[in-house]
Amino acid sequence: MGENIKKQMVNTFNGVPWFGEQLKAGLIRKAQAMELLIGYPDWVIDPVTLDTIYHNVSVDPGELLFSVMSIKTETGRQKYHQSHSEPCINGLAQLHTIRAFYLGRENRVNIASSVLQLPSFSLHLPTPMQYGGMGTTLGHEIMHAFDNRNIFYDANYKREPNWHSAANETYMKGAMCLNDHYRPWSFGNIRTNGLSSVHEDICDNEGVKLAYKAYKALGELNERRLPGLNLTDDQMFFTAFGQKYCELDLNGIPWAGPTHNHPRIRVWGVASNSEEFAKAFNCPKNSPMNPVKKCTVF
Repeated sequence: MGENIKKQMVNTFNGVPWFGEQLKAGLIRKAQAMELLIGYPDWVIDPVTLDTIYHNVSVDPGELLFSVMSIKTETGRQKYHQSHSEPCINGLAQLHTIRAFYLGRENRVNIASSVLQLPSFSLHLPTPMQYGGMGTTLGHEIMHAFDNRNIFYDANYKREPNWHSAANETYMKGAMCLNDHYRPWSFGNIRTNGLSSVHEDICDNEGVKLAYKAYKALGELNERRLPGLNLTDDQMFFTAFGQKYCELDLNGIPWAGPTHNHPRIRVWGVASNSEEFAKAFNCPKNSPMNPVKKCTVF
């Protein structure tokens, strides 16, 4: 799945006329060189390494608070030491969080094994739902290599020498279009985060496009339908994407996400910016979920 989505990233770049050949070649090299680490690292099943990492952790079945504090203390110690040394993927912080992230200096996407569960992924889900769930997460993280913070760097985290002013202008027009697209959305008294979240909005929108293209490239699937739901393949794809962001009602507790929009706004923003979503669910033209103006970065 990850390699299929990377392939769609390359296909997308091949179709961008404003890059120019040299810049296009550099961005494609970066996409092809990107490493995907999905699941868990090899050291997890190495008893010697595992004992070393957990050496300072004390776990008492009868003392939950003490055990949690011990783990957090050791996690903090490891993070401190790693901040003063070469990057290292070993450590408790990688295992105890449900995380997916992109590391620019290593040009690497990390998807923790804890993410590979429902609602994002299951081998028992129809393929469109696997791509709508886990695929859009992969697409999002892959796209971070080309968001408005990282696109200026090549595969070795050096300044991309072929990045030019015309490309920058066109790229930023797409980014600002997304910023304007999200501005009207709100949930209760929660507004969008504006420019502070535009890099995440880019990855949400372009990442869903990558996952959708990768799933469609598989051809006719003849997938089984979900019991009790008469959803088409495309409807299953977008339903799985939205389902990832379902949450408990926190009774008015303010959303605290400085670089991500509220989960509902993230779903609404992507869905209303997607021609494929509008077609799948027959959204009327110029309705809230199918505005005439839509934004694209690439």
